[in-house]
Parts: sequence; structure tokens; C-alpha cells
Amino acid sequence: MKTDSDKTGTRDAERTKADIVRVATQHFARYGMAGARVDRIAEETHTSKRMIYYYFNSKAGLYSEVLRQNYRHIRSLEAGFDLEKLDPVQAIHLLVKSTLEHYDANPELVQIVVLENILMKGKVLEQQKDMHAANQTIVELISEIMHKGLEAGIFHYDPHKIDAIDVHAVITALIFFRITDQYSFNIAFDRDLLHDKTPDEQTNIITRTTLGMLGADLSQLPY
Repeated sequence: MKTDSDKTGTRDAERTKADIVRVATQHFARYGMAGARVDRIAEETHTSKRMIYYYFNSKAGLYSEVLRQNYRHIRSLEAGFDLEKLDPVQAIHLLVKSTLEHYDANPELVQIVVLENILMKGKVLEQQKDMHAANQTIVELISEIMHKGLEAGIFHYDPHKIDAIDVHAVITALIFFRITDQYSFNIAFDRDLLHDKTPDEQTNIITRTTLGMLGADLSQLPY
């Protein structure tokens, strides 16, 4: 049986690990996997390289955990949707809104995902055995929304040409683009993608784009 001191020690360890992941996220986003230094992460978290290696085995293990936490968090947000109380249009709007808010609050996670794709070629994600299964929840969620909308006559799309992964790709691409290309877009077009429109306005644009893809009647939308 665990004593109170055991429980306190476990909580302290979890807090320490969470703090390490938080700081490591910032370093990996700024310097990439190769450029981030474990000693700096240890210094900022008031821990030691030895402790970081104890918890995560290596810098690569820490980087892998940062990626895993990102996907776990966004999937947990989606798991909280109560589809029974939402019509398909509301469900798409909530999906866009929650995803945009998550990445606006954590822009460094977008940078890490981009670096994983460009520099690492997905090699670290590929090693995470549960990655594919864990991300099937978003595919199932969007599939259910799409089917519900099609059955109700709210959506009008060809299920042989558009599927849930297509919808997820469009939503993610538009949200990521605002963060990854904000500086070049501002220089080229004098448009601040993050601030010239409010988060609600940006959510509405992406929602309308997605619903248009699904063949919804955009003239009936309240936004």
C-alpha cells in the first residue's frame, strides 16, 4: 500500500516531468531536435541532465515525449465533444474553434510538427507504435459528423471523393498556415494572419471553408 510520502513523491515526479516537457517544447521549437541542449533545459527546470535522462532515457526520448504530448492533448480536447447535443454544422465549428485555440495558445507545437516533417522526415513519430491508433479518434469523430450531416441533408458531398482525413487535412493546414507563414505573409501582403482578424473571425473563415467543402448551404450560416 502506498503511503502519503509515496503519493507526494509521485506527484512531485509528475510535476517535474511536466515542467521538463514544457521547457523542452520551447527549446525544440526554437532550435530543432539537433540544436536543443539538454543542459539548458535542465538549468531552466532546476533539474539535472541525469534526471532528464532518468525520466526520458535520452534527448531523442524527450523529443518523442514532446510530440506524443502534443497529439495526446489535442485528441483529448476532441474526445470531450458531445455530438449528441450538436448538429453537424455546430460540430464542425466547435472542432475548428477548439483546434485553433489550442495551437494559438501553443504555437511552438506547430513549429515542432513542421520540423518533424521537414527535418526528421517523420522518423520519430514513426517509432511511436501507438501514434496511428491514437489518431484514429479524430478520423472517427469527423466521419461521424460527416455521416450525420449527409443523412440529415445538411451536407451534400460525394463520400467516394471526400473523406474524414481530407477534412482534417484542410482544417489543420489552414490553422497551421497562420502560424508557420505569418512573417512571410505579412511581408508579402501586409496582412497579420494572427491579429488582423479576431480568433472568432478566423474560426468562421476556416469553418465556412470546411463546410463549403462538405456542400453545406453557406447562406444559412449565422457567421
